Amino acid sequence: MPQIRGYRVGEVVHVGSVSTVYRAIRESDGLPVVLKWLSAPAPTLGDLARYRQAFETMRGIDLPNISKVLALEEHERRPLLVMRDVGGITLASRLSAGPMPVLEVLTLAVAIADALGSLHHHGVVHRDVNPSNIVVVGEAGAIELIDFDLATRLRVERVEAESLRTLSGTLAYISPEQTGRMNRTVDHRTDLYALGATLYEMLAGRVPFPETDSAALIHAHLAVPPRPLEAVAPRVPDAVAAIVMRLLAKAPEDRYQSAPGLRADLMRCLDALRREQPLPLSPGKSGRLASAAGVTASVRSRGRGRAAAGRLRTGGAGAGRARAGRRPVRRREILAGSRALPPHRVAAGALRVG
Repeated sequence: MPQIRGYRVGEVVHVGSVSTVYRAIRESDGLPVVLKWLSAPAPTLGDLARYRQAFETMRGIDLPNISKVLALEEHERRPLLVMRDVGGITLASRLSAGPMPVLEVLTLAVAIADALGSLHHHGVVHRDVNPSNIVVVGEAGAIELIDFDLATRLRVERVEAESLRTLSGTLAYISPEQTGRMNRTVDHRTDLYALGATLYEMLAGRVPFPETDSAALIHAHLAVPPRPLEAVAPRVPDAVAAIVMRLLAKAPEDRYQSAPGLRADLMRCLDALRREQPLPLSPGKSGRLASAAGVTASVRSRGRGRAAAGRLRTGGAGAGRARAGRRPVRRREILAGSRALPPHRVAAGALRVG
């Protein structure tokens, strides 16, 4: 174990290509902490900036279910981020055993929605919600959201297209607009899409798009409807499946518009399951509850309609819709990432890999 001044390092939690994460005890007061150290052999200026950004974004924020950043220090002339340690294991570790029971998923989902609601209320967008950045604490459904390297305090951000090697975010969970290939701004709803992908995996035991090729995966997020959850995991109630599929809508305005709104519907489902009552209701377009059959059909219909016609809006709710483009977007354009694609070019009918 490394010798880090002021800390007794206990165990290695994670070793990545850029960072190494340790559990430790702060010697000054015995506080359990997590240390995230920039361990890359040749860190870039961007790597250094992300540590500073994580510290500056989260400094002074002390919220339930959110990892508390305590300090930014140095070890061997590299940044060392010090965070509170609440114990637990990552959701990714939990998912290594396969799909989770619906009741457990809903319990954790409510806690995650709570965390995102608090974070968004403070003007912070996480931008990398995925099972590796969610820590499950104990058996009562408590969680902690961690890793704010990509977080921003901007409520609305313009993301430019990047090379696949430098794209910010975890590709299996990244929202269409965060790829930079939709000519759309990124706001708090990118976190809701990523949560939808996470919930899909929790229930189905697989991510919505299992493609291993990066270009194919981005294409799927942009243009391919995910396989209906009820087809992948028939045990999942229709109401719960409809919530997840709505979170995975390609256009931000077709998703839930806030974490509290999402939490309300999750809580209704959770309460019904705890009471062993049927779940006849699902989320409607208005945010109120409608019949499960009607909503599921509506979700499918909207997905087919937008895939065929490319009806992605270019602005907020109520903005005009663009016509589908005539020239197909080819795989080399996704790989190049040299420019953002206008919204009408991301329709499933207009995007091909060739």
